[in-house]
Amino acid sequence: MATTVALLGTGGYGRIHLDRLARLSAEGRVELIAVADPAGPSELVPAGTPAHATLDALLAEHSPEVVIVSTPIHTHAPLAITAMESGADVYVEKPPAAGSEAFASMQAAASATGRSCQVGFQSYGSLGLPRVGELVAAGTIGEVVRYEAHGLWLRTNAYYQRSAWAGKRRDGDVVVADGVTTNPLSHSVSAALHLAGLDRVETISTITTELYHAHPIEADDTSFIRVDPVETGQPPVLAALTVCAAEQLNPTVTVVGTQGALRFFYTKDEIEVLDDGGAVVSSERAGRVDLFDNLLDHRDDPTVELLSPLERSSGFTAVLQAILDAPEPTALSDSAVTWQDEGPKAHPVLADIAHWSRAALSGGRGYAAAGAPWASDDAVKVHRVN
Repeated sequence: MATTVALLGTGGYGRIHLDRLARLSAEGRVELIAVADPAGPSELVPAGTPAHATLDALLAEHSPEVVIVSTPIHTHAPLAITAMESGADVYVEKPPAAGSEAFASMQAAASATGRSCQVGFQSYGSLGLPRVGELVAAGTIGEVVRYEAHGLWLRTNAYYQRSAWAGKRRDGDVVVADGVTTNPLSHSVSAALHLAGLDRVETISTITTELYHAHPIEADDTSFIRVDPVETGQPPVLAALTVCAAEQLNPTVTVVGTQGALRFFYTKDEIEVLDDGGAVVSSERAGRVDLFDNLLDHRDDPTVELLSPLERSSGFTAVLQAILDAPEPTALSDSAVTWQDEGPKAHPVLADIAHWSRAALSGGRGYAAAGAPWASDDAVKVHRVN
């Protein structure tokens, strides 16, 4: 029998979910019984599908077995909790919650209701993650020195004008957390934490943040993050991320060892083995498991483990909370930034950001320590976790 599904949020990334649900519906595996979106359903919602403005209105008329939460970040936790309390399993987009307190409430709801909650960190479905682990265990690169998340992206004015909450840390009393680390390049951080075994909060000792912005926004658009483990002698996770690059490149997670490195392109499921000099020795492509399919498989057979269960996002949520607890991101000076294009297509390019990102990672201490002329020691904050 088909699993009944409700979708919350039909625009933006909700369109991807509608495509997925169309495939699964054609296979007879799911039935989309209702959607909810205060802006009204998108044109991709199948004709005749009941549409509501709120989840409460939807639940008053329907009892979905699975609810997909594809809505703004600050609404994830309350909607997911309501869905679980109604008896539904949940697929919630990343990040699962806008802060540690909201995340703890989600965990409590999942525990109390016994419902499953899968988080949409899609890289957790990549078979490249366990393959990188196998290569590390085989000694391919010697001893691991560090894990690096590297993202050189760009975002235009239009991206930050798409909604009232875009690019905000908070909206009044509402925590939003829409920065480069917590939203567009969050997958790189979560994948690096997973590979390092730091995806659960109890494994993390300290988190160092160094936050900047070139866009006229509140949140960070260029950031360095360092996550140090509780276990002494274990390698850290480092992240150098920006949406102020001249061009958008494929983001990577790299495991650096004493005898080379493994570079994982998590959006393409590709793995490269690099020698000591950085030359590519070999490459391979892994497969991928769709996380929503995985949730359905888990419902059918509980011995099938969720690939991105809620508890595996607690480490990432600690990073998100550290960013929220850090000082406001430092505004980058006009002399360090060049604007390209005009109007909605305009976007800032931070001087030599590719070079300084590599330097921040290789030094392990961030942009300011690496000597980036636009960086400041005042932007660096160390947060104690455990």
